[in-house]
Amino acid sequence: MQSGCDGTFTCLYADGTKVDFDIQYDKHFFDVNSQPLVDIHHQPDLVEKKGAWEVVHDKLYIINTIGELITLDANTVDDNKDPKVFFDDEMKEYREEEGWKHPECWEYNSFEEIDSD
Repeated sequence: MQSGCDGTFTCLYADGTKVDFDIQYDKHFFDVNSQPLVDIHHQPDLVEKKGAWEVVHDKLYIINTIGELITLDANTVDDNKDPKVFFDDEMKEYREEEGWKHPECWEYNSFEEIDSD
């Protein structure tokens, strides 16, 4: 994220599912332009990989600026569904069988700060 602004990280899956994550720039630095690091959540020793990230279903895993792994939960699925309901264990298993564990593409939309001058 180069903008320095808060925003929404949107992930799109092959079946058309859209998942959004709220990003607070001061807390959630990651390199949105890099390719995801697969199985980042199973690799606890990634201090040198600052900015690395991965999305698995409704979870965004990020190595923050001090080398800690943080996890963000999705805030919406398809603009109005609760991710905790949509991504229950049965749905996650089905999506993995279909090859939809990871998003096919993604984008970051920043909320530019409004200048009050």
